[in-house]
Amino acid sequence: MAQTTAALNLQAAKKRRHWAITAPGSFLRFCRAKPLGGISAVIIFGLLVIAVFAPQLAPHDPTEVFVGKGNESPNGAHWLGTDNLGRDVLSRAIYGARISMKVGFVAVFFATLIGGTIGILSGYFQGKFDILIQRLMDAIQAFPALILALAIIAVRGPSINNALVVITVVLIPGGARIVRGAVLSVKQNVYVEASKALGASSARIMIKHILPNVMAPIIVNVSILLGGAIIFEASLSFLGAGASIEEATWGLMISGNPGTG
Repeated sequence: MAQTTAALNLQAAKKRRHWAITAPGSFLRFCRAKPLGGISAVIIFGLLVIAVFAPQLAPHDPTEVFVGKGNESPNGAHWLGTDNLGRDVLSRAIYGARISMKVGFVAVFFATLIGGTIGILSGYFQGKFDILIQRLMDAIQAFPALILALAIIAVRGPSINNALVVITVVLIPGGARIVRGAVLSVKQNVYVEASKALGASSARIMIKHILPNVMAPIIVNVSILLGGAIIFEASLSFLGAGASIEEATWGLMISGNPGTG
């Protein structure tokens, strides 16, 4: 028993060493093969680090007002200068990454989860259910995304949480259509027909056989939606339909509103 445990520990240690050695090399190879993908990964990772460690990285409180220092140009005390109210621009930009990352990742996660589920169900069952779902997706996509977002915000009121809901709703149809198309292709494979012949339930077929084979387009779609969600949140904040004026967001900073900086 002791020998078996020691052997397992040794094997686990070898795997950890192998990962430590090969992971950086694999990433470098990926960067050489896909330079744009490597640059994008570094940028996203950098933004995540900034968002997580914003309190440690920001030189000042983003809401602190330096009296008599409004609209200062970059200097030693304020590397990016100050806004019209005398708040440090660099600190607000760093804290703004938090909201952008939160909105981007949370909205894309729920949009992918809901849209992927709808796409798998719609593509697998087809028939009247598929027609009904696709007409609903058509109805959502028929409205310009920003107009639909502003309409929902007008009813629910401007806030970060409402912006999350709006962006999620806007992103669902595109993801659902992509997944549905992939499911229609995967569904024709022999292993799906074999599973049905063996008496496997629809839920098991969708989870065990269809979902793993449509993950590639889902992952690609997520990478595309992430940037779009961040820009969408900035657009809503720019128009005053996103974060409240007390919060530091990129959209509010760009708007130049006297009440928001």
